[in-house]
Amino acid sequence: MDYRISSNGGTTEVNLAGRLTFDENQQFREIITEIAELGGSQTVLNLRDVEFIDSAGLGLLLRIN
Repeated sequence: MDYRISSNGGTTEVNLAGRLTFDENQQFREIITEIAELGGSQTVLNLRDVEFIDSAGLGLLLRIN
């Protein structure tokens, strides 16, 4: 999985690409930490370039709140 995080004002945008599966668990936790450190009031997940999400990947998405 590849990702890019950008922040503009109070909005944090996360662009994900590739596969989102349990194998990306640790990397996704790092993304969550980066989002929290930016401290924006709104987070936008761009999943346009994600090719595959399994059930564990869906669970990872639920961790962002």
